[in-house]
Amino acid sequence: ETGVRVYSTHPGWVETPGVADALPAFRRLTRPLLRNTADGADTAVWLVATRPESAAGHFWHDRAPRPTTFGWQREEDADAAAAFVAAISEITGTTQNWLGFSR
Repeated sequence: ETGVRVYSTHPGWVETPGVADALPAFRRLTRPLLRNTADGADTAVWLVATRPESAAGHFWHDRAPRPTTFGWQREEDADAAAAFVAAISEITGTTQNWLGFSR
């Protein structure tokens, strides 16, 4: 056990210069709904501060695990997950099977 935890999170749509520059029409239409930067960072900060126990591979949004598939696609693709882990392991030079996936 390394004590290292990895979390995946999304801040939601946040009022940032990047949104203003890249998506000006979207920003004009959705500006009242966009989060401020503190709200966008909330889940990431919360994850670091609380280090919640969870199964590997969870995606977090608004301090809760969320599905990573939508609509008709509800099952995990074990082969795709194993290929992803293998690619990341090769890039990082690690050999540890850190998510428990195998082919």
